[in-house]
Amino acid sequence: MQRKCRPIVCRRPRRRTIALLLGAAVVCYILFSAEARLRPMILTMAEYECRQRAIQKMNAAVTDAMTAEPLLFDGLYQIERDPQGAVLAVTGDAAAINQVKAHLTQQVAAALDQLREQTFYVPVGSLLGWQLLAGRGPSISFQAIPDSYVNSDVITTLDTAGINQTELRVFLVLQADMTAILGGYSAEVYVENQICIAQVLIVGQVPQTYVQ
Repeated sequence: MQRKCRPIVCRRPRRRTIALLLGAAVVCYILFSAEARLRPMILTMAEYECRQRAIQKMNAAVTDAMTAEPLLFDGLYQIERDPQGAVLAVTGDAAAINQVKAHLTQQVAAALDQLREQTFYVPVGSLLGWQLLAGRGPSISFQAIPDSYVNSDVITTLDTAGINQTELRVFLVLQADMTAILGGYSAEVYVENQICIAQVLIVGQVPQTYVQ
């Protein structure tokens, strides 16, 4: 009798073990499939959030610098007129403009570097695209890391603002490469932002020449 019972007793643990292994395999398959489907959306959301955070830091850094030094932009441009008061030319001081650009770029780089110490969270509900679940559910954390130095350039535009009025606007164009790191994955993010740093209203005819 003992020889007949041994095979029956031995089969039950084996069946349970096989069932547990199959169940674990099914769960792993479901998890890996869900991750494969959600990963592109998670990376896209992290890229978007990283870009938005970087732009906010850029805007805040430039605004703070302009508020702290209101005379920073004085004397950047001179308007030349003829004896009758007509505008002949607008001349920009290249050295002064480069100094302003370097100062603002340094402030922006310092502000972006602060992102290293912060952790951001994206609710899982926002990844599903359902309005009712937006901002709900557990959150996925990520970090925004600046990759290198900030590139910058200054561009100037002349636009008609009314009858015999021309508006001179100066823009600081900022470019930075960022990396969004989350859960063992990373996404490269290119950030470009254009900020108006000076406006000059020229009353008179549109100048024939502009020199910088």
